[in-house]
Amino acid sequence: MFEERNLRLDVIALAVLALVIFAALALGTYDRADHVAQLITPLDQFYQADVLVSPPNPETQNVCGRWGAVAADILLTSLGFGAYYLVLSLAMFNVALLRRRTIDVPVVRLLGWLISLI
Repeated sequence: MFEERNLRLDVIALAVLALVIFAALALGTYDRADHVAQLITPLDQFYQADVLVSPPNPETQNVCGRWGAVAADILLTSLGFGAYYLVLSLAMFNVALLRRRTIDVPVVRLLGWLISLI
Protein backbone atom coordinates (compact mmCIF):
# COMPACT_ATOMS: atom_id res chain seq x y z
CA MET A 1 0.00 0.00 0.00
CA PHE A 2 2.76 2.44 0.86
CA GLU A 3 4.63 1.57 -2.34
CA GLU A 4 1.82 3.06 -4.42
CA ARG A 5 1.96 6.45 -2.72
CA ASN A 6 2.53 9.47 -4.88
CA LEU A 7 2.63 12.73 -2.96
CA ARG A 8 1.81 14.83 -6.00
CA LEU A 9 -1.33 12.83 -6.80
CA ASP A 10 -2.37 12.84 -3.15
CA VAL A 11 -2.13 16.64 -2.97
CA ILE A 12 -4.06 17.00 -6.24
CA ALA A 13 -6.74 14.61 -4.97
CA LEU A 14 -7.11 16.58 -1.72
CA ALA A 15 -7.29 19.88 -3.62
CA VAL A 16 -9.96 18.49 -5.97
CA LEU A 17 -11.84 17.12 -2.95
CA ALA A 18 -11.82 20.56 -1.31
CA LEU A 19 -13.01 22.14 -4.58
CA VAL A 20 -15.81 19.58 -4.98
CA ILE A 21 -17.02 20.07 -1.40
CA PHE A 22 -16.92 23.87 -1.77
CA ALA A 23 -18.75 23.83 -5.11
CA ALA A 24 -21.36 21.31 -3.94
CA LEU A 25 -22.13 23.31 -0.82
CA ALA A 26 -22.19 26.58 -2.77
CA LEU A 27 -24.53 25.18 -5.43
CA GLY A 28 -26.69 23.38 -2.89
CA THR A 29 -27.34 26.53 -0.87
CA TYR A 30 -27.56 28.94 -3.80
CA ASP A 31 -30.04 31.77 -3.42
CA ARG A 32 -30.59 34.25 -6.24
CA ALA A 33 -31.36 37.00 -3.75
CA ASP A 34 -27.91 36.85 -2.11
CA HIS A 35 -26.47 40.31 -2.23
CA VAL A 36 -22.74 40.37 -2.86
CA ALA A 37 -20.93 43.53 -1.85
CA GLN A 38 -18.19 45.12 -3.94
CA LEU A 39 -15.59 42.57 -5.02
CA ILE A 40 -11.87 43.06 -5.42
CA THR A 41 -10.64 44.93 -8.49
CA PRO A 42 -10.15 42.26 -11.17
CA LEU A 43 -13.36 40.39 -10.29
CA ASP A 44 -15.62 43.43 -10.22
CA GLN A 45 -15.04 43.82 -13.97
CA PHE A 46 -15.94 40.16 -14.58
CA TYR A 47 -18.89 39.63 -12.24
CA GLN A 48 -21.99 41.72 -11.70
CA ALA A 49 -24.69 40.67 -9.30
CA ASP A 50 -28.25 40.16 -10.50
CA VAL A 51 -30.08 43.43 -9.89
CA LEU A 52 -33.49 42.11 -10.96
CA VAL A 53 -34.03 40.12 -7.77
CA SER A 54 -36.03 42.11 -5.29
CA PRO A 55 -35.69 42.34 -2.37
CA PRO A 56 -32.07 41.22 -1.98
CA ASN A 57 -31.13 39.33 1.17
CA PRO A 58 -29.57 41.64 3.77
CA GLU A 59 -26.94 38.95 4.48
CA THR A 60 -25.58 36.18 2.31
CA GLN A 61 -27.55 32.96 2.85
CA ASN A 62 -24.99 30.72 1.15
CA VAL A 63 -23.18 28.31 3.47
CA CYS A 64 -19.85 29.14 1.81
CA GLY A 65 -20.37 32.85 2.36
CA ARG A 66 -19.87 35.61 -0.14
CA TRP A 67 -17.37 33.67 -2.27
CA GLY A 68 -19.69 30.68 -2.42
CA ALA A 69 -22.55 32.90 -3.58
CA VAL A 70 -20.36 34.38 -6.31
CA ALA A 71 -19.01 30.98 -7.39
CA ALA A 72 -22.48 29.41 -7.52
CA ASP A 73 -23.89 32.36 -9.42
CA ILE A 74 -21.07 32.28 -11.98
CA LEU A 75 -21.37 28.50 -12.41
CA LEU A 76 -25.14 28.55 -12.78
CA THR A 77 -25.13 31.59 -15.05
CA SER A 78 -22.49 30.17 -17.37
CA LEU A 79 -23.35 26.44 -17.31
CA GLY A 80 -26.93 26.23 -16.06
CA PHE A 81 -27.75 22.75 -14.80
CA GLY A 82 -24.42 21.67 -16.30
CA ALA A 83 -22.82 23.12 -13.17
CA TYR A 84 -24.20 20.20 -11.18
CA TYR A 85 -22.88 17.83 -13.84
CA LEU A 86 -19.45 19.47 -13.59
CA VAL A 87 -19.36 19.00 -9.81
CA LEU A 88 -20.48 15.39 -10.14
CA SER A 89 -17.82 14.76 -12.80
CA LEU A 90 -15.14 16.28 -10.58
CA ALA A 91 -16.31 14.07 -7.72
CA MET A 92 -16.03 10.96 -9.90
CA PHE A 93 -12.59 12.07 -11.07
CA ASN A 94 -11.59 12.52 -7.45
CA VAL A 95 -12.82 9.03 -6.56
CA ALA A 96 -10.63 7.64 -9.35
CA LEU A 97 -7.65 9.60 -8.03
CA LEU A 98 -8.20 8.47 -4.45
CA ARG A 99 -8.60 4.83 -5.51
CA ARG A 100 -5.32 5.10 -7.42
CA ARG A 101 -6.96 4.13 -10.70
CA THR A 102 -4.98 5.04 -13.75
CA ILE A 103 -6.58 7.13 -16.44
CA ASP A 104 -5.30 5.29 -19.49
CA VAL A 105 -6.04 7.65 -22.36
CA PRO A 106 -6.92 11.08 -20.94
CA VAL A 107 -7.79 12.60 -24.32
CA VAL A 108 -10.37 9.92 -25.09
CA ARG A 109 -11.88 10.25 -21.62
CA LEU A 110 -12.02 14.04 -21.97
CA LEU A 111 -13.78 13.74 -25.33
CA GLY A 112 -16.24 11.24 -23.84
CA TRP A 113 -16.94 13.60 -20.97
CA LEU A 114 -17.51 16.52 -23.35
CA ILE A 115 -19.86 14.46 -25.51
CA SER A 116 -21.85 13.37 -22.45
CA LEU A 117 -22.03 16.99 -21.28
CA ILE A 118 -23.46 18.08 -24.61
